[in-house]
Amino acid sequence: MATSDPKALLRRLLREPRECAWLEFKHNNCDPELIGRTVSASANAAMLADRDRAFLVWGIENKTKRKLGTAVQLSSLTKGSENIANWLSRMIEPRLMMEFFDFEDDNKKFAILAIEPTYDRPVKFSGAKYIRIGENIKSLKEFPEHERTLWLATGRRKFENAIALPHQTSDEVMEKLHTETYYRLKGDEIPKNPAEIIKRFIQLGYIKEDMEGGHDILNLGALLFANDITAFPSISTKSVRVIKYSGKDKSKSEGEIEGKKAMPSVFVGC
Repeated sequence: MATSDPKALLRRLLREPRECAWLEFKHNNCDPELIGRTVSASANAAMLADRDRAFLVWGIENKTKRKLGTAVQLSSLTKGSENIANWLSRMIEPRLMMEFFDFEDDNKKFAILAIEPTYDRPVKFSGAKYIRIGENIKSLKEFPEHERTLWLATGRRKFENAIALPHQTSDEVMEKLHTETYYRLKGDEIPKNPAEIIKRFIQLGYIKEDMEGGHDILNLGALLFANDITAFPSISTKSVRVIKYSGKDKSKSEGEIEGKKAMPSVFVGC
């Protein structure tokens, strides 16, 4: 997780129809205990909804989504003598990736806490697990069916669904992935409009919207269509190698060629 443009992220979150289990809008409420419970509840809700992140946003009116601005400054928020980031990292189990942003937009101040679930087990705050039910934060143990589903969700994440390269523009996606390979293998006509290709690849789970106006290329997309797999650290060791052996056994080889393209691209002669 690496958010590069919190303003773009805010604009994208405001396009959501309403506040939901993985997205909460606040004005000025910054009680650390409430934040902790909300982190647990929102992270668990994000796992149930198969979302990569959950968000707490300060400076937005909940019902109307009006941009009010906020007096909350996460960088200076404390619990006792401890800053909020350190305190939450101690109180939340398992340890989560969290990003804290204070920024200005339209001459107003906003704050965002972005939370990435671990998909290891349900998330606890101060030893207790929470879940969002409607707009309310409830103890997860009160909803055993949600807890059972959540445990199933913890094993749902696979390598193919992880991010290979984050925050790419549409042009960069088209440059790094040989999208023509997909259409050639399917026997379909290649769309002239790149936006149609991007939309299709999102539907197929090869890339996904990154909530900041760009796209994340997922490992599956990179494995299938990378023009150069060395541009993707997570799959850079998964190159196609062609070995020519002498004779009928594998005791001696005459040469070896290691490719850089993804496997389907190699076999369609791209």
